[in-house]
This record gives sequence, structure tokens and C-alpha cells, in this order.
Amino acid sequence: MGAETLSEIKFPRESWDEYFYSIAEKVASRSRDDSKVGVVFVDSENTIVSTGYNGLPRRVSDDKTRINDDKEKLRWTVHAEANAICNAARTGMPTKNCIAYVTKFPCSRCAGELVQAGIIRLVTFGKMWKNDPNGDDGRRSWTILSESGVAVYAPKILMIDAKDTYAPAA
Repeated sequence: MGAETLSEIKFPRESWDEYFYSIAEKVASRSRDDSKVGVVFVDSENTIVSTGYNGLPRRVSDDKTRINDDKEKLRWTVHAEANAICNAARTGMPTKNCIAYVTKFPCSRCAGELVQAGIIRLVTFGKMWKNDPNGDDGRRSWTILSESGVAVYAPKILMIDAKDTYAPAA
């Protein structure tokens, strides 16, 4: 039987990474944007600290003139990562040393914000953006995270060398 307990054999459950990522996917479903990005911040005791999804700021109307044109929508939208950071700040929850579970690999701006918020690990089962709002193909984001010491777990993304190339994992 090894190190497994009887209850682990009878009632297997997903890993913490899978569990919190599934919550991030549910959070993403709140977004009215086509990209549906969600994030969950979790502390060292596996407690949810904050969540966020991409959308317009609180109490700002998401009328069609603001969200139907992609360029205009980007001018109004707060990204999921920034929303989670703001939500944590608004409620007085520290984000230092948290893990971020995010449904898409962050754009370069969000990567920098995650670093500044004290995130120590990023987990995503999502892929790189095909149309990153900052014109990045993922290299800049990957470099920001790796140079700042954020551990990245992204099994669908294979980053060989952030300065040279990356390729989606098979």
C-alpha cells in the first residue's frame, strides 16, 4: 500500500494545483469578455486570498460602445491579475508569498504586477496569448517572471530560453 492511506485510495482527489486552477476557471466565467481570464491567489496554507477576472472597473457600465471594439475595450478593461491585486488591497489581504493560479499566461504588464505584489509561484494550464495587448509573444512575460524568481508551472507552454524561443508544449 505504500505511503497512501486507505482514504486516499478509496477517495482520490485532485492536486491543490488542479483544484485552485478549476476555481480560477470558474472565476473567469464571471467575465463578459470573450477571453474569459480568471485568477486565484492562494497563501501558504492553501487559503484563497483573492480572486479576479478581466472586466471593466467596479460600477462602470460595460455598454457596447466600450466593449465591442477590441482596441477600445482594452482601454477600459482591468486585467484579471490587476483585479485580484486590487481586491486583496481593498480588503486588506496580503499577497506576498502567494501562488497565482491564472487561466492564461499573463501579459507582460500583469507579469510585472504579479512580481510587485509578491507572488512567488504562477500556475497555469492555459496557453500563451495569441494577441497579447502589449504586443508580446510571451518572451517578455516569461523573462519578467523568471528573472524575478517567480516559479512558473505551465505544462502547456515550453519555454526553452526566454531570450530566444519558446514553443507550445505538445
